[in-house]
Amino acid sequence: MNNKIYLFLFILVTASCGVAKDLHSKPIFRYVDLYQYGKIELGQDISKFDSLLEKNGDHKFLKQNVFGGSESIQLVQNSQGKISAIIFSYGNETNLRSKIKDYQYLGKLKMEGENASWTDGKTLFEVYEENQIVYAKMTDLLQ
Repeated sequence: MNNKIYLFLFILVTASCGVAKDLHSKPIFRYVDLYQYGKIELGQDISKFDSLLEKNGDHKFLKQNVFGGSESIQLVQNSQGKISAIIFSYGNETNLRSKIKDYQYLGKLKMEGENASWTDGKTLFEVYEENQIVYAKMTDLLQ
């Protein structure tokens, strides 16, 4: 009888090994839906969207007429030209706490000071305030 219990516990422990994902985490979205213009997703080649972008110095932003819901959307590329992060600027009229509340559906959040973050192992999603402007940043953890 004791051998069966030990065997059962061994199988249970072995089966649960490698489960690094938080049981309360949910998959985080990895794209921006631009409706008639399609979707922009983390990991895609940024040059595919050149017609929708405008440059401001070294930074690339979606043109104002292709999205809604934020003041600006910046696309950050890695050295291979893939989209590694998408940054939403909500301006100084948006309250940080209310924006964090908007994303609580993502699951268990981590607070660092006033800023919040969520991760699902593929994507890091952060809501933070910098110079009195509220931002949300989606970062690809697979690259």
